[in-house]
Amino acid sequence: MKAFLKKAAESICFIFLVPAFIVCKIGLLSFTTISHGLSLIPGLPGIYVRRAWYRNMLKSCGEGITVDFLGFVRSPKTSVGNDCYVGVGTSVGQAKIGDDVLISGGTSVLSGSRQHGKSASAKIREQVGCPVTIKIGSDVWIGANTTIMADIPQGCIVGAGSVVTKSPSANEIIAGVPARAIGTRK
Repeated sequence: MKAFLKKAAESICFIFLVPAFIVCKIGLLSFTTISHGLSLIPGLPGIYVRRAWYRNMLKSCGEGITVDFLGFVRSPKTSVGNDCYVGVGTSVGQAKIGDDVLISGGTSVLSGSRQHGKSASAKIREQVGCPVTIKIGSDVWIGANTTIMADIPQGCIVGAGSVVTKSPSANEIIAGVPARAIGTRK
């Protein structure tokens, strides 16, 4: 019965989102604009609406994605695995996220460390950066208020408030600014 109710809720949300799918596909509103708007819907209805949006608009999206209040994905090129959680107020750029990933609130998953140019010969706002797809492996936990600028391999734990500038080894526990290894999962 519970599975039936979940499917019914997802279907209702899909129907609710049909106008958003259309205006996004024809270019009247961008994917990011609609994602930001949907992030404002609170509670369980918001979770189901965002689930329907991302399951139909991301490059790929597994079962059981939860994007909490004020959380959003900025790029339709993002892939998300099964049973992933994106916390309150979290922003996910261009990424490939594995299964069973927990991204705590207030986290920013950037599209790499070179999203903007840095030449002195042109204004910063006019420079094109080199965004990349950040890869987050399966079974990863990223603590609150973390900034991710490098890949996170399978099994890692990232301490709250960390800034990840270099990719750790699989199953490593990292923390700090910049993040460094402080242990391993056994």
